[in-house]
Amino acid sequence: MTKDGKNKGKEGEMELAKILADMSRSFPCDFIRLTTTNTPDMGADFFLEAPPGFVDDVIIPTANEKEPNITPYSQESSSRKSRRKSETTRIDRKTTSYKIGITTAKKFIQDCSKHPRCEKHMLMGGEDLTPKAKEIISSHPNARYVNNKGIEHLAYFFSEHALKEPENKNCLINKENDESES
Repeated sequence: MTKDGKNKGKEGEMELAKILADMSRSFPCDFIRLTTTNTPDMGADFFLEAPPGFVDDVIIPTANEKEPNITPYSQESSSRKSRRKSETTRIDRKTTSYKIGITTAKKFIQDCSKHPRCEKHMLMGGEDLTPKAKEIISSHPNARYVNNKGIEHLAYFFSEHALKEPENKNCLINKENDESES
């Protein structure tokens, strides 16, 4: 809890849930949240279901202020692809303004083995990783890291993208509006 009585972990997780929801409105993605905040979750706050390559082509570049390659993931080109062709990414959200250290990095990597069906594992939060934590995270070929600044970039990118594409066919709200106008 923070001094003002807010649950910092819940705030961070809900912020990420909004980003994932915005992402799912514009791209062929979906997410799952199996537990509530501060419940044992084996290091998995969320699971992201997305086309193979989406994390490395869109999420990581966007978080690092680079141009993402969104063309292969647009609704038109993705709607033709089989829904079964998706990649599961485990997301562990850490709500801290400090650098993430060795202990958290080691636990994150250890938790990878608890989720053998996940192709990617993403640690999100913190100002950055300490040099030793960076070493630990980069030692696992499927581990990714996004810091707090990167989370802000993702929030901006996906909220803007969701607003620009109200005709998105996967959005339930738009399906209801289309049906009521007929």
